[in-house]
Amino acid sequence: MPGFDFSHAIPYTYDTILPANPSNGQEAILTDSVTNPTYTWRLRYNAGSSSAYKWEFIGGSPLYTSTGTVSAAIGVVNTWKDITGTDIVVPRNGEYFCLVGGRLGLTTGSGNQQSHIGVADVSVNTNPLGLFVSLVVITYDSAAVETSFVGVAGHTLRPTIQSASANMGVWDRWLRLIPKRIS
Repeated sequence: MPGFDFSHAIPYTYDTILPANPSNGQEAILTDSVTNPTYTWRLRYNAGSSSAYKWEFIGGSPLYTSTGTVSAAIGVVNTWKDITGTDIVVPRNGEYFCLVGGRLGLTTGSGNQQSHIGVADVSVNTNPLGLFVSLVVITYDSAAVETSFVGVAGHTLRPTIQSASANMGVWDRWLRLIPKRIS
């Protein structure tokens, strides 16, 4: 290509770890497995950033988990309850976007019920983490919410539900984690 010298381009790395001594503008693809990845994050190192997290997300696939049609009953009233089976372990320290969703409905009976869905950092018992969506469920309703937070590597994120009815259940729940910037 005329006018561009490719000899100075910094090659990408594709690995489960980030380069130890990156240069400004260097890009890397971080994954959890080079043979069977569940996520791939393309990152660019920003040495001039005032953040402690200098690897900035510029694309890739999110860390995602879902339960399919598996049901989980809440069983308690007006208390946040962690719903297991859809956990994500935060892979690195950093700033993240987390999206959580599912389909809420009464397991028995009928009527309108006030319900909430959010995400918890169960490693520190934070219910819910950041924002949550609140809705009045009429038979079955889908709900989703996104929040941003500073995550600690090794902490477990999990959907959390609260309802005015002990007969509320959640189906098709899912959790998605996307980095903003990481270390």
